[in-house]
Amino acid sequence: MPSAMRRVTLPLVSLLLACGPDTVADDGGATTSASTGSTTADSTSPSTGAVASTSTSSTDETTDDPSAGFIGSSDVGPGSACNPYVDGCPIGFKCRHIGPSYFGGVRCVPVVDDPVPVGEPCMSLDGSDNTNDDCERGAICITGTCRSYCTSAPPFPNEYDLMCEDPNTWCDRTAGGNALAVCIPSCHPLQGDCPADEGCYPVADGFQCALDASGGVGTAGDRCELINDCAQGTFCTFGDVVPDCAGSIGCCSSFCTIGDDSPCLPGQVCQPWFERGEAPPSYEDVGACMLP
Repeated sequence: MPSAMRRVTLPLVSLLLACGPDTVADDGGATTSASTGSTTADSTSPSTGAVASTSTSSTDETTDDPSAGFIGSSDVGPGSACNPYVDGCPIGFKCRHIGPSYFGGVRCVPVVDDPVPVGEPCMSLDGSDNTNDDCERGAICITGTCRSYCTSAPPFPNEYDLMCEDPNTWCDRTAGGNALAVCIPSCHPLQGDCPADEGCYPVADGFQCALDASGGVGTAGDRCELINDCAQGTFCTFGDVVPDCAGSIGCCSSFCTIGDDSPCLPGQVCQPWFERGEAPPSYEDVGACMLP
């Protein structure tokens, strides 16, 4: 594998039996490095219980609830504490996580003139102090791109009711090293809608484009250790659901359309990725090839 290829760092090991076909992650939580940064978080993939997660930089302070420590009142002013998921800052200001690694608190900060819209390249206005950026209200600069905060109804959001208004995104509650929850663009594992050098991989509660680091291998049945060791259209899972898997940790298996076993290896069947009734719109037919 060429050394220039970035890999989504996803150690493999424990599976939580709750939601999603078995994808492997090795420390009880999945990890994926983004192109310019990394995060870490435990998360299960939907139907049969795969753990997919994001690789993470270590910090001394983390929280499982991205709403912890925020005020819910809309009666806030410039420089005061606020809640980014129900932004109540005055006009001309926005609610934003501040400080190195985003753990310096949450404050109302000025919105710059001609702010950068969501999805466009951005920058911090003060380097490592990270007290503001050039993104529009409701957004924050993460790994060089403006991302919308997830939203929730007042008065107090929690990790269960955060959502994204854009149906083509999903709420990543592990962004910034578990510091905040932002909306990340989704991909569809059956539609090949990622750039040519990327694949659509299971990350946290959704699917996200990441660099395909399979190096010309990583087809169904090949051994794997990291999520993007597998080529587009496949995912890394435990060897006991892949026939003749010789991998010490796991092997690649194919995504499939429920009811169609043709992409699967002999003996595998296409099983639903999501629990019944839990699939997001347009993902109802997503399945995974697994031994019964």
